[in-house]
Amino acid sequence: MFLAVGTVLHQLFTFEASPSQRQFITTLILGTIVPVSIYHCWTNEKVVHEIVFGAMVILCGRKIRWLITEKIVNEESRTQLRKLVTLAAGTHLPSFPTPWRQGRPYHTAKIRICWADTLQIR
Repeated sequence: MFLAVGTVLHQLFTFEASPSQRQFITTLILGTIVPVSIYHCWTNEKVVHEIVFGAMVILCGRKIRWLITEKIVNEESRTQLRKLVTLAAGTHLPSFPTPWRQGRPYHTAKIRICWADTLQIR
């Protein structure tokens, strides 16, 4: 999840950026994702992981809306693209696991790909 959203976030924030700005943004994104991923895998903690992922998704949505406003000239196309962004956010939110839903099954299956989990003997 972090890889997918991180690459989209990187592409959105480095759009038309200078090389020094790209390096700074890349350092910021990696400096957030790597420690949170290590902490999440090492401790099997979910709340920080979900908060950071949610913040990244919100940042992506806000930047996409800003790019639509700034770069799309045709008003009809702009309206259709805004509706698509709203639809994407609306379909994603119900499947987002939240701390208050820990006792209930999620909409999507949880897949564990952390290397720390594979080393445990069950």
